[in-house]
Amino acid sequence: MAADDVDASDVNVDTSDGRVVLHGKVGSEGEKSAAERVAKTIDGVKQVQNLLQVVPKSARETVDATD
Repeated sequence: MAADDVDASDVNVDTSDGRVVLHGKVGSEGEKSAAERVAKTIDGVKQVQNLLQVVPKSARETVDATD
């Protein structure tokens, strides 16, 4: 996933038959929304399920350790 307003380093994208599932961690609600918006613009995408978790960068290490 490539978008200027989304840090995609912790975003995973699974696709199957035009269905996209986004999961992982982003730093803000804005990044979560932007990731979904970008995924919906890709040719062939019929549905997007956004399972991204909003985790501030300051809490990322703690959350990673408990996942």
